[in-house]
Amino acid sequence: MMTDETSTSAERAFTAYRYRPVPHIELVPAPSQRPWMLATPGAFANRCMPLHVANQQGWELLSSQTIELMWNGRLGPDGLVVRYPDGDPPLDNNEPVFGNFGNGIASWRIPYIFRTPPGINLLVRGPSNRPRDGVTFLDGSIESDWLPVPVTVNWKLTRPGLVTRIEAGEPFGMIIPYQRTLASEFRPVIRDLTDDPELTAFMAEHTARRRERMEIEKAYLQTDESPRPLWDTSYVRGQMGSWPYSQVPQVKMGLKAFERFDAHREEGVAVSDPPMPAGARGVTCPFTGLSHPQGPSS
Repeated sequence: MMTDETSTSAERAFTAYRYRPVPHIELVPAPSQRPWMLATPGAFANRCMPLHVANQQGWELLSSQTIELMWNGRLGPDGLVVRYPDGDPPLDNNEPVFGNFGNGIASWRIPYIFRTPPGINLLVRGPSNRPRDGVTFLDGSIESDWLPVPVTVNWKLTRPGLVTRIEAGEPFGMIIPYQRTLASEFRPVIRDLTDDPELTAFMAEHTARRRERMEIEKAYLQTDESPRPLWDTSYVRGQMGSWPYSQVPQVKMGLKAFERFDAHREEGVAVSDPPMPAGARGVTCPFTGLSHPQGPSS
């Protein structure tokens, strides 16, 4: 498969090959904030840097139109009800959401085949830290450095009868590249905190300071007369009290936006998803649509 010739040695190519014109799904770097974080009392959740960093870890996929989903409780594929309040999508196997797998699973059609560098997988999931009532986002790991088929984002609807609505332009999925073998390269161990005297001493100091700060925050939330607590910026500045080691943490991920490599081609190539062969049996993957004879062994 061809590669993007515009990439430099300092950048690793991450290519989205558009193979169908609809649905038109935008790919955008995920922002750091979430509306619910700002809505927490005192907007305290918006001060959590680990949340901000996790929010930016990948690219979000934005819905092409307003969609309503409902699972009627049936276990078959007909149990998923999909409505399009702004008008039905184009036919010919191009609907944005479909339900081939049953049990309340809604699959979002992605009009791209993704290609990552060798050894880099793609985590395909719902948008990070965007909870939805009655919905569990399913995670799928794709070997996108060689797999030549498109993927889907999958939601598991968990409350029969509940209508879930997503607006046009709202994120429904997220893609996150990661090194395939990284986790297997670690040797996990568990040790007592007292094995590290320096860390033990710091934890005692940190616990006392954190307890004091939580009392201040609690008082602020209980009465308007309490002074608004100042934001503790020690983590952001990389200075943790008496801890002798410091490093300014990465606050902004700086993900680049997807660029159009051949801008003169606007329509893509209309391709229908391949049908399952007649009489085929086995375990079908909701993310790739591929059939495994017995499924992968654990």
